[in-house]
Amino acid sequence: MSKPPNPSASLEREVILAVVILYLGICAVMLGLHFLAPAGRATSSTSPSANAIAANMTATNTTAPNTTAPNTTGANMTASGR
Repeated sequence: MSKPPNPSASLEREVILAVVILYLGICAVMLGLHFLAPAGRATSSTSPSANAIAANMTATNTTAPNTTAPNTTGANMTASGR
């Protein structure tokens, strides 16, 4: 006597196949980005320190930032609105 087909087994195989295809797609995109990245460009897996950011800003910016622009974000505003 043969067993009737189990519909959940088919669904399980379908889900596993979809996950494998998704994984292979992500791998293909990551490999593509890896090989399309510009050669000779330094990359870092960590954020730069605050000192490095400040040193870079002082080296590239020789003028003072625009301090006359109004504060439109609402942050650091007093009760008078200024």
